[in-house]
Amino acid sequence: NLRPNLTFSIKRPYIKFPITLNGAAPSVHWVNNGLFTPADSKVFFEGSANQRIEGTATTTFHEARINNGAHVTMLADVIVQDTLELTNGRLKLNNRLLTLQNPLITGLQIAGGFLQSDNDIVGNNIAPYSRVQWLMGAATDQRTLPYVSANGQYLPLIYKPNTGTHDVTFSTYRTNPDNTNIPSPVVTNIFGFNGASWSSDGAGLADRFYMVDNTLNPTATADVTFRYWSNGGTAGATERAANNLAGTNIMRAQRWLNDSTKWEEFPFFHPTQAYTAGALFDQVSVTNFSGAPLASWWVITGQSNPLPVTLLDFVAETHKDKVKLKWSTSAELNASHYIVERTTDNEEFSFIGQVPANGTTSSRTDYHTWDLNPVQGIQYYYLRQYDRDGKMETYGPVSAKFTTDVFDIVTATVSSSEMGLTVVFNYNTDEPVSYRVLDMTGRVVASKNRIAATPGLNVIDIDAKLAQGAYQISIMNSEKTVSRKFFY
Repeated sequence: NLRPNLTFSIKRPYIKFPITLNGAAPSVHWVNNGLFTPADSKVFFEGSANQRIEGTATTTFHEARINNGAHVTMLADVIVQDTLELTNGRLKLNNRLLTLQNPLITGLQIAGGFLQSDNDIVGNNIAPYSRVQWLMGAATDQRTLPYVSANGQYLPLIYKPNTGTHDVTFSTYRTNPDNTNIPSPVVTNIFGFNGASWSSDGAGLADRFYMVDNTLNPTATADVTFRYWSNGGTAGATERAANNLAGTNIMRAQRWLNDSTKWEEFPFFHPTQAYTAGALFDQVSVTNFSGAPLASWWVITGQSNPLPVTLLDFVAETHKDKVKLKWSTSAELNASHYIVERTTDNEEFSFIGQVPANGTTSSRTDYHTWDLNPVQGIQYYYLRQYDRDGKMETYGPVSAKFTTDVFDIVTATVSSSEMGLTVVFNYNTDEPVSYRVLDMTGRVVASKNRIAATPGLNVIDIDAKLAQGAYQISIMNSEKTVSRKFFY
């Protein structure tokens, strides 16, 4: 009747439970229409044909390995808790979000594989775009995102955190030669100097956009290196600017200012940049920049040799029915004169005034002229500085608004006691409005339709409990949408 004590010993050959997908379709694909609990598992994508990660739900992997020369395509968002290994082939992001939760550099292991942020068709690079979010925290290791273009050109993006905490979302994609598929709705124009005149033809830009968005800490600093395909400057097979196919012009990284809805003005926001032209790719490195939440999208554009004028400021001030244009210089060398021009569409320009320059001086000089007949709506002013040797440099634009028909957001503030959002906006009709609150990935986190509004000042109180970070509030009616960024 004695029952001896028994000990069962199970020998597990694996430290992590493996899940391998390597058969023929449809078993070769990963489909998650429910809840997958990753536990301590590792998923291997080792098919011989293209594999897909799809389904109605976001999949969270503990570890994942991409080892497929025919590539793996994301049709759903993916989260990796510990390690993503890129061993062979590409992980095609396909306008989806890949989140790396391991803050250490080992969270992304590169051993022959790549990330493809570009879509196979250029025109398919649309919002919310292919994104990689890496929750780095306070780690300071240099990271390499092994981007590859749709055509197979290796264009790694290098990111080196220096100070602060980093929750960074990256993206990049190739554009049409005229750069017209801009990263909307955030970026609204690519107006710039094409080597001969000011236009929107994109001739002065490399054919690629970049996103670097640290939503966690606006004061954090980092180094970043952007790359684009050069291919020796062969027309039609290069991403170099159309007016710089030889790569001899100095290129600089420039960023879009989300709050002011324009490209950051020359001279560029950060002087510590280095440009290197190469046979396969060109690169621009920016050292110790900050303020990423204020400016998430970047371009690479040409910087011509600066004229011998150090401009301190250039501003437009409204005075009842006219505009005063003011600018100041800290030094001038051989400067001839200044011309101010106005435009409403960045295509046609009107002469506003000409002011003689001070020639050569090392002292501060203040200038001004007037626009006595501004037009209704928003107008943009450019300052052209001419040297006595015939060279010209352009500054601006600066803007001024004249209208009696206003629909815009005045403030978007967070209540410290209720943690709600109060939005104050000017309105010009009694048509009901709707609102949407979006996070920086483009996801709608709060919305409401057909809210009563009246001409004049209106207030909307939004009871939204949001995570800490940057957001955008948009208010719209049947004819117009206005937006403003805020931090929660």
